[in-house]
Amino acid sequence: MEETAQREQTFGPYLLDRRIATRRRIELYRATAIGLDGRPKPIMLRRTGSLDDGVHDKFLDGAMQYAVVHHASVAQVVDLGTIDGRSYIATDLVDGRDLLKVLARCAQMRFGFPTDVALHVLDRVLAALDAAHGTKDRKGRPVPIVHGDLCHSNVLLTEEGDVAVTDFAMGIASTRRRTANGLHQGSKNRFTCYSSPEQLRGEPATERSDVFLAGVLLYELVTGRVLFKARDEDDLIDVVASGRFEVPLERHRADLHPKLARIVHTALAADPAHRFESARAFSDAIQGLLESVHASVDRRFLAKLMKRLFDPRPSTAAP
Repeated sequence: MEETAQREQTFGPYLLDRRIATRRRIELYRATAIGLDGRPKPIMLRRTGSLDDGVHDKFLDGAMQYAVVHHASVAQVVDLGTIDGRSYIATDLVDGRDLLKVLARCAQMRFGFPTDVALHVLDRVLAALDAAHGTKDRKGRPVPIVHGDLCHSNVLLTEEGDVAVTDFAMGIASTRRRTANGLHQGSKNRFTCYSSPEQLRGEPATERSDVFLAGVLLYELVTGRVLFKARDEDDLIDVVASGRFEVPLERHRADLHPKLARIVHTALAADPAHRFESARAFSDAIQGLLESVHASVDRRFLAKLMKRLFDPRPSTAAP
């Protein structure tokens, strides 16, 4: 019994410290790797189940794509492979909170996510997407890596004001319940959607699909409201996939700068051809807005927000 328990606490060279979630037949662990110098290094480890049910090949294919994405705002892959019939990927541990938890904390404290900080977070997310979309092979040929599953759960914010995007090309990022169609299933059987219209129609995700998903994040950051939600899964899929959805931005934030409103609407165009042509173009639009209003924002603004949200000392002040 003791030997079995010990095996369960280790996975190859990794010590499994705590299981965080199991979603889409993928287990997510906080783990520890022992380096060549003997020093422990905390990591995040994702692994497939023990049965070969077709998940392994898809998982490893996504992991190998994710591994070639390098940027300061990307949680980097440090190892991947197969151990005892289970495929796995290990990434640097980002000591932060995902955007879902941050927004929940904002709601709990009854204040909105500051718009300037939202623009900074999106700019960092777009920089990570731009790096992935600009990936080239050894011969210099473009081989863009599309995230395809960008949502709150794979955008991490640290108390130092850093932003990190995880799980490129993996399709497993969310620790929330998912339906067979990829929608998020929350409490009271409410469904939310973090897929582009073309993805819901069964078309492959492209760089402009990632632009759309980043637009969803920006909308929800500045409004504090979920863009796509419904009680009926089929109805929600039909509305989003057909492009017959509205973006009620002005209804919830009539005070937004007109240029910012145009940026959000452009990113969320139902037709990919009408969106920003790239993550970089999206980012350039944000920078242009900030320059036009003589504003600047950096990681210090996010660090201040995180401190006020999660500082254990009691505080009633809003950022």
